[in-house]
Amino acid sequence: MFGREPMKSNKDQTNLNGITFEQAAASWLETICFTVKSSTYFQYTRIINRHLNPAFFDQTVSEIDDDRVLKFIRGKMTNGRLDGRGSLSPKSLRDILVVLKSILRFAQKRGYYAMELPDIPLPKMEQEEISILSDTAQRRLEGYLNQSNDLCKLGILVCLYTGLRIGEICALQWGDIRFEAASIYVRRTVLRIPENLGSRQKTRVIFNTPKTRSSMREVPLPIFLLRKLHPYSGRFSDDSFFLTGDTTKFIEPRTYQYRFKRYLQQAGLPEMKFHVLRHTFATRCISLGFDPKTLSEILGHADVNTTLKRYVHSSLEMKRVQMERLLPLAQ
Repeated sequence: MFGREPMKSNKDQTNLNGITFEQAAASWLETICFTVKSSTYFQYTRIINRHLNPAFFDQTVSEIDDDRVLKFIRGKMTNGRLDGRGSLSPKSLRDILVVLKSILRFAQKRGYYAMELPDIPLPKMEQEEISILSDTAQRRLEGYLNQSNDLCKLGILVCLYTGLRIGEICALQWGDIRFEAASIYVRRTVLRIPENLGSRQKTRVIFNTPKTRSSMREVPLPIFLLRKLHPYSGRFSDDSFFLTGDTTKFIEPRTYQYRFKRYLQQAGLPEMKFHVLRHTFATRCISLGFDPKTLSEILGHADVNTTLKRYVHSSLEMKRVQMERLLPLAQ
């Protein structure tokens, strides 16, 4: 067990052991509430309310040892989903453990006895198979989008050729487009979170800084895309949203995903998630010989490996081209 040395008083000894996990979790949340983003704070609170408190709320932090945590994790691995449909994903299990360890470490620093949990073996996180637009699908989609001057359709093209995330394009304002520098300055994102933790129905939209510090970036615009944007230069005020041209009305990510789905249908393409545009952009850039470090900065990643592992995917067409390079060996 870890913590400060026990005090002589029996009363003080009781205080050292007596804080419950629920109390420690509430104090931890109160401490970090102004140091993390609203979305992160909600995620932590949801993990505590949905998974950790039901298992440990009335136990003192000194009672939570590796055996109890292992039993808890095994239960989540077999039937951890709240809808009763099986186990939680490896990522969810890791997120839960991170919060649990943080709370126990917090209690420990406050002078309470709390176990320093060892590394607990978890299932490996398998790389999600992500689709990209084929060359034919991309041409068909672009042909459809170019049939009108709709700002929302223009936003799809911007994402396809800059790799912006859906929250970033929804929060983009016309003042973020620097026509003289031929670039877009990404400085905010928009997302929807629950209004309060006890309700799954009521939600609210918040504007925040991008996902990470490296996500705040300046993205160069290719000349052909700059020419498509140039007719709008000076038409809207700097604080007007890109997708609406209005200073007060904006389109939130959920609504924009629905519109993207409709655009795909009208273009004769199957349903796909909006993020396919970002995956397609990254994959095309690599196939054209982009330097991975440069691409990672355009995408807003500090780590090149994140770009290569998560956002760069070889299509069947690319694999076929590479296999044809074996032809000289057969002659």
